Amino acid sequence: MAMVALIAGYFLIIAANPPRTVCDEQLDLFKQSQKSFLLNQGKTQRSMAAQLYELCKSENGPGGCFDLFLNLRKMVEDLERMPKACRQAAGEDALIKQWLLKSMTLMVQLAWGETGLGLSGQASRLA
Repeated sequence: MAMVALIAGYFLIIAANPPRTVCDEQLDLFKQSQKSFLLNQGKTQRSMAAQLYELCKSENGPGGCFDLFLNLRKMVEDLERMPKACRQAAGEDALIKQWLLKSMTLMVQLAWGETGLGLSGQASRLA
């Protein structure tokens, strides 16, 4: 009886806490490399990405967006360093997906204007 309980407990532990994969580790490394850019800096302070995004929208010129685009470029380079098999997991991460969509929407808005190419409704939905 004790042996059955031990075996059942073992399977319960494995089911509740599945082993980590290589992609989980790669995603953790990516998040660690982007910690200062994507994550909030404190309880009251927004992330650097959010601050640079707002600066870019308010400046609406080439120099106002430079730092944001520089950090986005580093983010994309870090994503490209991940094994191809793990990139889908990174794309499914809510925070990464949010910033990729927001930045692409911002680039289109800067190029075509707020209502260019019929994106006005979609841009507000994505951002």
